[in-house]
Amino acid sequence: MPGAAILSLTIKDAEDLYSLYMPFIRNGGLFIPSADSYQLDSDLFVLLKIRSNSTKLAIAARVIWLTPPKAQGCKLQGFGIQFLEVSGGSRKIIEDLLADRLASNRPTQTL
Repeated sequence: MPGAAILSLTIKDAEDLYSLYMPFIRNGGLFIPSADSYQLDSDLFVLLKIRSNSTKLAIAARVIWLTPPKAQGCKLQGFGIQFLEVSGGSRKIIEDLLADRLASNRPTQTL
């Protein structure tokens, strides 16, 4: 991904990860609350750290949606990314961390 922006993201724990993870996106994805401006289809290289268990992932991703400031329904400003990994390594690690939460119907920051 030459020329891709690099984004460092630290998530506190699995509970916060659950609120940002999007299992319904092909290859997996995350919503990233941010005032930073990205264009749709921008490639990113995300350095993800989950503090509670020292997990560190490097994820090639693409911006697939934008939530503008003051979005309807009081949604947080930010953007959604889709993992570009065909192997699904990051998705598997994240879903293993969220194994007991994935079937939950609790609201998240995603769609």
